[in-house]
Amino acid sequence: ALMLAGLVLVAPAAAATEVPLVVVQGFAAVPLVKNAGTDQEVTVFPPENVGTTGFVADLTTALVTGFIEYGANGANWDAFGKRVLPVVKDMLDDIAYNTDGTPVNDNVTHETYDEPMSSYTEEERKAIFTEFGLKYAEQYNPDLVYAFGYDWRESPIDCANDLNDFIKYVKARTGSSKVNVVAISQG
Repeated sequence: ALMLAGLVLVAPAAAATEVPLVVVQGFAAVPLVKNAGTDQEVTVFPPENVGTTGFVADLTTALVTGFIEYGANGANWDAFGKRVLPVVKDMLDDIAYNTDGTPVNDNVTHETYDEPMSSYTEEERKAIFTEFGLKYAEQYNPDLVYAFGYDWRESPIDCANDLNDFIKYVKARTGSSKVNVVAISQG
């Protein structure tokens, strides 16, 4: 079992170090932005208001009153939901999807990273590649490591098509006939 666990870290090193590495991030590792490329650009996921006192107070109040109403109404989850869900909806409204699978807001997209790891500062690398991705990338030339960002709200088929396009991009940019791919969690 230890040998198999060790192979997880050795396998990338055993692969040719001149073959580009594409790191496919896990769930919600890539920020979602509203109004990308404009002076009104803002990160909407992860939500910036989660750490604010106002949000924490609103959610705490909703949870407490929701549980009181849940108990007062004979273990009625609808009573709980009517208190808590509006607060959560306000927090996540920008990233919501309609029931038909289309985004509520067409102006929300994900960050993209078209440059190799070597093009980013140390701080940017930590944000873009996550700790697990950085661990794999240590085995490679930073000029050949790329992060694939995707919108985790979309269909996995659409994300797979986007990944295919990104792999073609990396191959064309580096002149390589193949790439190594490491997927983290949902990636």
